Amino acid sequence: MRLQQFLCKTVLVLLILILPSGPSQSATEEPMAILLAGKSDQYGAVQFKICNRAINIVDNLGMALWLPAQPNLSMTLNGENHTYLVNQLEDGRLGEMEGGRRHFRPVCKAELLDKPILLGQHCLHYRGYRKSHFDESLQPAVDFWCLEKNTFAPAVNRAWCSLFLLPADYGFPIQVMSCPGARRWAHTFSVAKFERVPVKMLVLKLPPQYKEAKDKGALFFGKDGVLKSSDLDDLFRSK
Repeated sequence: MRLQQFLCKTVLVLLILILPSGPSQSATEEPMAILLAGKSDQYGAVQFKICNRAINIVDNLGMALWLPAQPNLSMTLNGENHTYLVNQLEDGRLGEMEGGRRHFRPVCKAELLDKPILLGQHCLHYRGYRKSHFDESLQPAVDFWCLEKNTFAPAVNRAWCSLFLLPADYGFPIQVMSCPGARRWAHTFSVAKFERVPVKMLVLKLPPQYKEAKDKGALFFGKDGVLKSSDLDDLFRSK
């Protein structure tokens, strides 16, 4: 009897050591990214894919890529001629035109309005204030909805928020709208789709066959990163 009890205990210990437990398998799950689709006053119909390794922006004109290794830069990619153009990240933002130049008045304060559920996601709804052009008083300017739980790295969150001229202190926004009665905000985005997708669906690095374009003309109309007269001839001859 003692021998049987000993053998039973031994088998039980071995099973505990060998068989995987439920929670430990979560470490092998595929990393996930967020997909946002909707309408942006800067990009039109647009799709964003965001993870801690990259931000992808896809619209009718092509794709923009942001990588954390160069947090102040982004790249515009043209898949037809395999070229890319490096841009300053701040050039991807829209601002109000004043005196023939861009003039940004960022949010300097935000207050929490409510905690709604947006497309099935628990969010924090903020109203942002900026300084008036006349007397420096704070004026309501923009409403933005942030995920209640933000899992993105600080550099990713800062880059994402900078596209909408928002501070990164309040989390990860998934919708940005002009405040009722206020002047149009620099860049708004109305979200229509929220999904979690595998990270492998994103472009995580610049494809090796892409060549850097010298300017926007070479990016859209040139070949091998350079715009030549023959390229223009081909463009006008094409149907």
